[in-house]
Amino acid sequence: MTTRRLFLQTAAAEALSLYGDASQAIYVTDLDRCQPAGALSRKPRRKRWRLLDFETDRCRGVMLVAGHQTAAPEVRYAFGRPGWY
Repeated sequence: MTTRRLFLQTAAAEALSLYGDASQAIYVTDLDRCQPAGALSRKPRRKRWRLLDFETDRCRGVMLVAGHQTAAPEVRYAFGRPGWY
């Protein structure tokens, strides 16, 4: 098991213990859809969010990561659901 996969499984388990029933959870797995697209990159770059593929037992997709020195800009994500989230 990779370190990244172990981290994600641990984080998911912690979220479950804090927030309860995961059957009602909505997993956002396509953060490569964030806008502006110019703020995203597959390779680590200054002033860009890095797109990182992930996989857990429940889902797989693309997450965003950036170090605190990256100066990544704000991005928008069209969630497509009504209400607060």
